Amino acid sequence: CFVPEGECAELRENLVDVESVVIQGRLEFKFADENTKIKLSAGHVVAENCGVFKIGSKEKPLKVNQYATIWLKDVRLADGSQLAHINLGHRAFGADRFLKINDPSANGC
Repeated sequence: CFVPEGECAELRENLVDVESVVIQGRLEFKFADENTKIKLSAGHVVAENCGVFKIGSKEKPLKVNQYATIWLKDVRLADGSQLAHINLGHRAFGADRFLKINDPSANGC
């Protein structure tokens, strides 16, 4: 799963299972109602080039029965080797550079 720079994707499904997630644009969890539970399963979830990954916000925090779960899994390639991000390795969650929490570029889609 790749979110290119300048694009905004919304994660709304209960379970999304992919090999990897690379975010150069913006990826947001969108909750349909107060009981929504979203699960993302991937070998790595990485924000690159000031990409933004957002689950809730100060203005719209998660409700008591809303859950966002991120599973980092082992992903084997056809040759038996393990899928890995070039900078962060396998089973990684992170960013390739620091982004300030109150950065104006992190505002809505």
